[in-house]
Amino acid sequence: MMAADDPVFRELGDLMEFDRQWKIISSMGLDIVGPVYKSWEPSDRIGKKVLNSAKLKNVSTLDILLQAISIIKQYMMVTVRQVYYVLVSRQIIYNNLNEYKRIVRVLRNGRLAGLIGFDSIIDDTREAEKTPSWNSVEDILLAAVKQYRSYWWRNQQCHVEVWLEKRALRRIFYPITNSYDVYLCAGGGYQSWSEVWEARARFLARRGLNGKILYFGDLDPSGKDMPRDIHERFRILGLDVDVIEVALKKEDIMKYSLPRNPTKKKDSRQSWYVEKFGFDYAVELDALPPEILRERIKEAIEGHCDLQLLWENRIEDNLEREMWRKKILKSK
Repeated sequence: MMAADDPVFRELGDLMEFDRQWKIISSMGLDIVGPVYKSWEPSDRIGKKVLNSAKLKNVSTLDILLQAISIIKQYMMVTVRQVYYVLVSRQIIYNNLNEYKRIVRVLRNGRLAGLIGFDSIIDDTREAEKTPSWNSVEDILLAAVKQYRSYWWRNQQCHVEVWLEKRALRRIFYPITNSYDVYLCAGGGYQSWSEVWEARARFLARRGLNGKILYFGDLDPSGKDMPRDIHERFRILGLDVDVIEVALKKEDIMKYSLPRNPTKKKDSRQSWYVEKFGFDYAVELDALPPEILRERIKEAIEGHCDLQLLWENRIEDNLEREMWRKKILKSK
């Protein structure tokens, strides 16, 4: 067995398992794209459990894996749930908990076998935190210069933030919101009073600019009630903020053939939801195709700003960062 700090170990994982995996995939049309920690042979046959189950579609593990790999290659970075919903929309699998668990197993085994890169599947429901460490004062100064950014929206008509119901999608949203210098507020359901209070301070700091929240959430009783709740909490705290629902919308269901789930019968908002939308099923934001979701975020932000002014401020920042970088390097 190779040492954990060996460079070859870091690239290949377990060498013996890598060798086994290489022999397994030689005739399968698969590639090893990451370190191998546990070899795995995805079956090209439909097992008895699948054949005898009304909850699992008659599709082999290999076929599911190949479809999952194509989805990951197309979108680069996805959540497990997004892979699941794309497979449902392609009618590869059914839309139920048993199928979801099957996808979790396939993606787990695929990553451990090096057939799927670990970095391709993201999970923002869990994270590790630590104060950054530096090798020298010069390093932290250069890092600070690199991170410097002025407020790009200072000469816009409004202060815009993107609020997301589902924290699991944060890394899909953040690269986009960050590129426009827009706050991303990702929750796990209804926003807390603490979060609203902190957001209130941000809006008040931009007095003179209209406050707007671009909201993204599930199409279900709670998801559709959250914009009202957010607006009401700001109103109670003495601030009028426009909450604009960007996604998910009723028309998205038919347009993109999105998978549907039953609503929670015990949800106190269910009767209101059925009366307003005319159906009693729910659709998750994760079900929206990733490329459509990313484009929706961009369009929503760009619809509330002057892009020319935004890019001019961005260019000014780049010039200033370069000036300070040269000064720090010169002083060393």
